[in-house]
Amino acid sequence: MSARHDPRAATASEAPDLRALGIRPVVSGTSAAGRSEYPIPGGIIKGKTFAIAVHCQGSGKLTVSVEPAHISFTTVCEKAVVPDLNEILISRRDDRASIKVTSPQAQKWAFAAGWDADPPDHG
Repeated sequence: MSARHDPRAATASEAPDLRALGIRPVVSGTSAAGRSEYPIPGGIIKGKTFAIAVHCQGSGKLTVSVEPAHISFTTVCEKAVVPDLNEILISRRDDRASIKVTSPQAQKWAFAAGWDADPPDHG
């Protein structure tokens, strides 16, 4: 009996599907490794919630930061793909913002980010 691949399973070869969560992606990256930086079209917007979904594969930690907001989070990656979703309430406006992803070269990762029109309560 052979193993069957679940087409809905998380993969580091494709950007996470934010649309399935009702979030319109504005930037994404796929099949990446090491350090990369991606500009956020339109920058970051004060008072809005920015969602970042990451799928990583390979042992070690992956760090995602939103600059110049000085916001970051770390995901622990494993042999199997690890999906992670973080939602960040933005406290300042900056037209020239970017997402930086840093990981060991042996890891593979993909991400998608966008504005959540119906975020969880940040209360």
